Amino acid sequence: MCFSIFLNVFCSLFWSKQYLRGELSRIDESWAAARFDSLPHVVHILTSKDREGEVQFLKEQSDVIEEVVDEVVHAYHSGFNKAIQNYSQILRLFSESAESIAVLKVDLAEAKKLLGSRNKQLHQLWYRSVTLRHIISLLDQIEGIAKVCIF
Repeated sequence: MCFSIFLNVFCSLFWSKQYLRGELSRIDESWAAARFDSLPHVVHILTSKDREGEVQFLKEQSDVIEEVVDEVVHAYHSGFNKAIQNYSQILRLFSESAESIAVLKVDLAEAKKLLGSRNKQLHQLWYRSVTLRHIISLLDQIEGIAKVCIF
């Protein structure tokens, strides 16, 4: 099962390369079936008159697959490693950003709380300053009346 899935994925990914296409065409299609069943192959080998020939044929197909896999691994290994490293770095940066956002949310909640409590104090101070300005205004008016009355 795993082998057939690998072979299907492998074929679909790398079919465009002429060399690989030629090598893969040498492999029996029954090995690339979505639901690979090894039993018919085993029975065929065990019931064959030329068991050694059938085993040799399987070894040849195995060698072809190994050659193709080695070539693909060699060709794409560094790019794959770079992609994995980039993904790891992106994941790390996202994790750090998520942690920073969590800390920022806590700090923002604290600031909101402090501003809320100070808002009451600020409102009291503002109300006091308005009252004192009004009192000063009244005192100025009284002083003006007192000067008029003295003359």
